Amino acid sequence: MRTWLAGPIALGCAVALLLGCAGGAQTPGSSAPPPAAASQPAAAQATVPSVQTLRYSLQTHAATHWPVYIAQQKGLFAQEGLELDMTVTQTAARSIQFLVSDALDLASTSAGTMIKANEQGADLVIVSGLNNNVVYSLVAQPDVTSFAALRGKTVGVSDLADGSTVLMRKLLRANGLADGDYEIVQVGGTSERYAALKSGGVAAAMLIQPTDFRAVREGFRQLGMTSEVVTNYAFIVDIVRRDWLREHEPLLLAYLRARIAADRWLYDPANREEALAILMEATKASPEDAAATYDLLVRQFQIYSHAAEVNLSGLRTLIEAMAELGQLTPPLPDPATLVDDSYRQRAGG
Repeated sequence: MRTWLAGPIALGCAVALLLGCAGGAQTPGSSAPPPAAASQPAAAQATVPSVQTLRYSLQTHAATHWPVYIAQQKGLFAQEGLELDMTVTQTAARSIQFLVSDALDLASTSAGTMIKANEQGADLVIVSGLNNNVVYSLVAQPDVTSFAALRGKTVGVSDLADGSTVLMRKLLRANGLADGDYEIVQVGGTSERYAALKSGGVAAAMLIQPTDFRAVREGFRQLGMTSEVVTNYAFIVDIVRRDWLREHEPLLLAYLRARIAADRWLYDPANREEALAILMEATKASPEDAAATYDLLVRQFQIYSHAAEVNLSGLRTLIEAMAELGQLTPPLPDPATLVDDSYRQRAGG
């Protein structure tokens, strides 16, 4: 697996016009590549497809990408002759920036950032869903005992305008805080926001599972959850460029077949203990935090797609929320025009 190290990256001014310049990406953890053909029995080598590489990004290592970790650890990508060349970007804007500049093949990231990029001239399309809902926690310093106590203080987010920030603003508005009552600080991925909270750099931060459970155990205060204001919300989706899509159909189909199998595997209760072990390895979660994450995301809210499908009604909720907060202006895009579901269907979804 090849990863990109941190550092300024010049991707061309065309990208800057879309989303602005962003910093370098955090190096993700490594995972074992699929076995080489030479290590297979001679009779099996003829049936093993040649390895294809998919340049893939996610924003942070968290429970949001549990099915992807499953597909890696269970060998589902390897069975399709596929290896992910994975980059952790920390922000949705950076994921889209890399995608537009052809530094990535597929970005698994916030749909909202992709919508804004298309409005500014990009030609991106959603080909599958990953999180058809999301449950973020707003976690604060122990002395921040209420939403009102956040007035005049800073809140750490991944990106100034991505899907999680849209949800945070809705949560704070619902609890009496106007947009100007607090300061939003772009910190980075979940691990960076958690570090900023621990260091005292921010008064509160948006955290995803299992990190939010860990923070609360350590004495930080959970002020609220985004599920209190939005219960149907398309969050993480798989995005590609339309020109790339026309030329890489077999590569995308291989990815989708593995993803569909991973989604179905995760929802099988018989796989719970193994699924917890995979999450713990990927996110360094404790057993209790992994179990709490499973109960919340798989059993209670079922945030993951069941066969890589896109939640179109949740995508509409996202678009309407972005418009409500001034990030989009009418006429609003039709969710159906942002998605090409034909490849997922051909892959067995």
